[in-house]
Amino acid sequence: MALGCSYVKSSERGGDAKKTLPSPACNRSAVANSACRGTRTPETRMMEDSVTAHSLVPVPCRGGAVRDRVIPQHLRSPVSSTPSPHDFLREALEMAVQNVTTGQGGPFAALIVRDGTILERSTNVVTTLNDPTAHAEVMAIRRACDAEDHFELTGCTLYATCEPCPMCLGAAYWARLDRVYYAATREDAADAGFDDTHIYEEITKPPSDRRIPMHQQLKDEAQRPFDAWRDYEERVEY
Repeated sequence: MALGCSYVKSSERGGDAKKTLPSPACNRSAVANSACRGTRTPETRMMEDSVTAHSLVPVPCRGGAVRDRVIPQHLRSPVSSTPSPHDFLREALEMAVQNVTTGQGGPFAALIVRDGTILERSTNVVTTLNDPTAHAEVMAIRRACDAEDHFELTGCTLYATCEPCPMCLGAAYWARLDRVYYAATREDAADAGFDDTHIYEEITKPPSDRRIPMHQQLKDEAQRPFDAWRDYEERVEY
């Protein structure tokens, strides 16, 4: 038989001739032989579909020969080309190192990513722009919002080389980011001379007890801007 299958004579079993199922090796041999001859019988097509639905892994046999071991499709490890959080963080870390070695600013960098694609990126440019708010996270958020022409970044993820400071954390919330990944901690930053501990402590204190004197005045008159906001029908909520 062309497919290498065996038959049992009816006289031997006392019944109709029965066809035994071919082995996996027989299937592959048949597929290969059929391909070489340029013909595809219905049986061959059925076996091709079965074989191609599996992964073939070479397995050594006795005598040095190699045969294929069939691995079911559902047991195969998935292969993905989508960058992982580690990939994005490593890119940000490299940017931060270059930012320092080229004298552009502090050892921080950030990426804004949506669906595996980097929308924008930035490093810390406080000393370059003479802007104390030009932290990497804030700058990346600004650039991404400008690129998206919107003040919200819903569906986006922030990748930062360090745990965001209080200012950058606030920016992440206001931008409506989905999540944040970071590498170094605030303690690591403090060890390098970037200590935000006092700011975290200040936030928990009443305004009158903070290091920078804060004095509340004109409470009644202060409601006018809020009243105007409530009355303005074309306001854009954010």
